[in-house]
Amino acid sequence: MYCQSCDEQLPKTVKVCPSCGSRDFSSNTKVKMPPKQNMGNPQPLPNVNTSASVVNSHPQPSTGQTIDNGKYKSRLPIRSAASMSYAGFWRRFFAYIIDCLILLIPATFISLILGLEGEGIDIVVAILFVIYSTLLNSSARQATYGKRLMGLWVFDMKGQRLTTMHALGRIVAKLFFILLFFVMFFTQRKQTVHDLIAGTVVLYSPE
Repeated sequence: MYCQSCDEQLPKTVKVCPSCGSRDFSSNTKVKMPPKQNMGNPQPLPNVNTSASVVNSHPQPSTGQTIDNGKYKSRLPIRSAASMSYAGFWRRFFAYIIDCLILLIPATFISLILGLEGEGIDIVVAILFVIYSTLLNSSARQATYGKRLMGLWVFDMKGQRLTTMHALGRIVAKLFFILLFFVMFFTQRKQTVHDLIAGTVVLYSPE
């Protein structure tokens, strides 16, 4: 027989286990139980934050444009699903004045160097205005410095940023039809003639 405490094999006549002093004997060997798990120090759970603020910390941008009650929702790389208003006349007018003042300095400098007068200066201003507007309206910010100061953005009719060629076509049309600015008072999206020709829209965001 065997001691159930130390599993020592013993003769049948023994009354006490000489090894451990146990009186618990069996004809079979001791059944070994699997070791108990240490529940005193449970493993910590992973630190998972499931709050709504974390889940929604990176909302996906909208996928196009939606016009609702005079609002224009467009896809923006730095603002997700931003909702903007169509830009009014006075914001666009002051943005244009600011841009003209910015270009006045380099235009004057170039004209003095080349000795230009009259129409020559007008040509220099027009060239600078085309380059300036094309590069900035097709940039990541989608606006000239004057428009930036007035909170304006330029988009195509799909709510996308203009390509360089698209911005170039828009500014060339603007040079020809700038005097027809009043058309914007009669269009649904406050578009001027050059906006209608180029398929663009100017939006305002206060942020």
